[in-house]
Amino acid sequence: MKRHHIIGLGVLPVTCLNAQDQIPHTAPDDIIVVEAKYWPESGQDIPATRHFIPSESIATPAQENIERLSQYAANTIVENSSVQPRVVIRGQSSLDTGLSSPVGYMIDDVSLPLGIRQAPDLLGIDYIDLIKGAQGSYYGRNSESGVIKVHSLTPGREMSGWGAYSYLQSKGGESSAPGHQIEAGIQGGSETIAGILAVRSLDAESPYYNQFRQSSNENELTRLHVMAGMTYAPNAQTAIQVRSRWQDSDDGRATMRYLTGPLATERFVVNQNTLSDENETTSVHSLRIDHDFGPMALTAITGYTDYLQDFIIDPDTGPAPIAATTSYLHDISVSQEIRIAGTQASGLQWAAGTYLFQQDTHVDFTMGFSGLARDTLIEHRGIAGFGHLQIPLTPALSLTAGLRVEHSEQEGAMSGVSPQNVTQTLDDTQWLPNLISHYRFSPQQLAYLSWSTGYLPGGFNYSSALSDDNFTYDAEYTNSFEAGYQSDWLDHDLHIEAALFYNQIRDKQMLDILPGMVQKMTNAAEADIYGLEMLADWQFNSLWSVRTQVGLQHGEGQQTSNNASGQTTNDLPYTPDYTWSVGLRYSPLPTLDTELAVRGSDTYFFDSQNTLKQDAYEVVDFSATYLLSPVTLTFAVNNLFDEEIFSRAVNTPAGAIVEDTQPRTFSITANYQW
Repeated sequence: MKRHHIIGLGVLPVTCLNAQDQIPHTAPDDIIVVEAKYWPESGQDIPATRHFIPSESIATPAQENIERLSQYAANTIVENSSVQPRVVIRGQSSLDTGLSSPVGYMIDDVSLPLGIRQAPDLLGIDYIDLIKGAQGSYYGRNSESGVIKVHSLTPGREMSGWGAYSYLQSKGGESSAPGHQIEAGIQGGSETIAGILAVRSLDAESPYYNQFRQSSNENELTRLHVMAGMTYAPNAQTAIQVRSRWQDSDDGRATMRYLTGPLATERFVVNQNTLSDENETTSVHSLRIDHDFGPMALTAITGYTDYLQDFIIDPDTGPAPIAATTSYLHDISVSQEIRIAGTQASGLQWAAGTYLFQQDTHVDFTMGFSGLARDTLIEHRGIAGFGHLQIPLTPALSLTAGLRVEHSEQEGAMSGVSPQNVTQTLDDTQWLPNLISHYRFSPQQLAYLSWSTGYLPGGFNYSSALSDDNFTYDAEYTNSFEAGYQSDWLDHDLHIEAALFYNQIRDKQMLDILPGMVQKMTNAAEADIYGLEMLADWQFNSLWSVRTQVGLQHGEGQQTSNNASGQTTNDLPYTPDYTWSVGLRYSPLPTLDTELAVRGSDTYFFDSQNTLKQDAYEVVDFSATYLLSPVTLTFAVNNLFDEEIFSRAVNTPAGAIVEDTQPRTFSITANYQW
């Protein structure tokens, strides 16, 4: 079974229906340090497209598919494939074998350098922030099109806990696959110190059937996730938070099949002779210290991440006797951020700080067709300084300006392709400004204009480089422009948002296929993406609520050099002209909550040549939760009508290869709280 990167997402908060409901969660309107800025501000006052995603619907495995992110964020497509998971926001995606992502992914203020690829499941989560648009002035590298910020639960003082069992079943094509998930957690403490510990174990069979091996056992998934946290407040001015996550997974990679040609098979049926396997271990550790000096506050954040991936796959996705493709990837990073910010709730706001990081990556990659083993060592280190200032020009009009200067150095060395090591150095300094003007017509209405910048770092072609000429590629850059409007009506029962955006991408990273199927990574492209997003969230009464959103966009890319004669401008991959979603919630009883969620997408291409297309689709999800204190029962279905969707498609001489995704999955969860 392919990796189940889990994002628990909720349209609206569910009252007392989650395994972790006894633990306090952050309300979206609370005064918090909003992730779009560095000073305390209400979530209603952010001049940006920001999606506050509460954790209350992380109740069942059927609803924890990462693809459901598109239910809550327009113009967002997720590839959850065996090659790599990636989030595409407003048409900006990463290279297939790149080690960076244009969508930043952070857990407890610690950036994951490989993005969502190394993210653990969402166990013990309070809420998620998704912020669209270039965020380089705030977060530097790997935030070119936005950031996803995951916030863990803050442990409470009173002793409490929970335990849950889930039975799930996935049906792909003609195959059905059962699974079991067990989760338990405990928290408690005193006035000054409190802790939390949670554990989740998942064992699930695979809906993929290997025709060659006449078995579906190859992709069975086993996973163990442990999350721990501690909060210590020695006095009223100081708070120390420690958060740690460790997760180990073991599954297979026999998930891609031929859609066309003589080797074509049915949905979720593969025909591979190589016995695939994948092992992943990821950990994220965060130490945050906050101290209030009165007129200003100091924040220090220390981060450590460790990601290990080891896999074996069938290189031709068929029964031909070709040696396996193997990969070993180990990435370790350490980061330190120190910043100071003003503490006034109104008036002049400011923040300044510095950020340092060190990232070491080891990749041992052997391509099955050639048998050539490439062993690559990459050292990436950097330092950044940043400052932001918000000036109230009038009681209603404010101007925010910021700048981040980030310098990084990368050293790469590859062995196995020539008698001597291939070595290269990348040295880069980025100036990343932003400018925001926002005007408040009334306490319920806000309009804004913004310009921001971001970049995706250059890197090393660890999978197919043959010499210095195709070992490196440079950074790509984005200018992001946005105009937005946010308002509340009907005594805050109706919330409306609209945003126009335009992203200008230069030196876009792309893949060129050289003779012999060698991949060369270059910066020979540019792209322009523009669109409109609208959202309406309406609480009709105590029983009914609805949330709907529409995203319109158009993205085109074109080579700027080395282009063949007669080449035309093409649509960007994973960029449908429109996406939409509707979430209808009905709570007929205080103890019963139901939700019907529908999400749809127009057609889009998987490749930059526009030869492989995903048809338009609509996916229907449903859940019903009943509280029988102290037990909560939840039934959920993902992809109720079994819509055919591919996470990935590739052209080969033998035919088109695809990877099926989102099999119809249902789960039943029993949840005990104390």
